[in-house]
Formats: sequence, structure tokens, C-alpha cells
Amino acid sequence: MTEINIKKALNQNSQLLEEKVLKAIFKRNDIIVETLDIINPNMFAMPSYASIYSAMLSLYKSNSAINDESVQIWLESNGLSVEPNLIKKLSIAILGTLSLRGGIL
Repeated sequence: MTEINIKKALNQNSQLLEEKVLKAIFKRNDIIVETLDIINPNMFAMPSYASIYSAMLSLYKSNSAINDESVQIWLESNGLSVEPNLIKKLSIAILGTLSLRGGIL
């Protein structure tokens, strides 16, 4: 594997892992407690995911709900820009899974 291919593979794996962390927090806000001593925003390879995680941390620390709307509002009020569709995608993907498992659909 060339150096470029290795970096591309690492970035793709990192992106998948980062997505799983954020989706899990959207699914169950209390999971963020398990990440506090392990993950910090600077560890995210994807800048947009780092911003979303920062928003989640801040919302958690202020005892606020962590959902797509609260994350988007926090980002905007802190001058950070993340595509709203990305936030929606991360939060809805879990909800769809829950609906299927719960027999709602």
C-alpha cells in the first residue's frame, strides 16, 4: 500500500469510528459520560465532527438535551459552521434503527 492509500484508509476508518461515537451520543445522551476521560474534540480527524462533539460536551455540562436542534443552535451561537444535514444524518440514522428494532415501522 502506498502512503497515500494508507492515509486514505486510516481517514475512512477514523470517520466511521467518529460517526459511531456521535451517533451513540445522539441515541443515548448519557453515553457521553463514558467518553469524558477518553476523548477530546482535538482527537477527531474530521473538523465538523470535532465541532459537533464540542457542542455535545458543552450541552452535557450545562445539563441540556443533546439533539440535532440543540447541537445546531450551540454551533451557530459559538460561530461554528457545520452542515445542518450532517447533524441531521447523524441523529436520524440512529432513530431509524431504533424504529426498526422497536417494531414501529
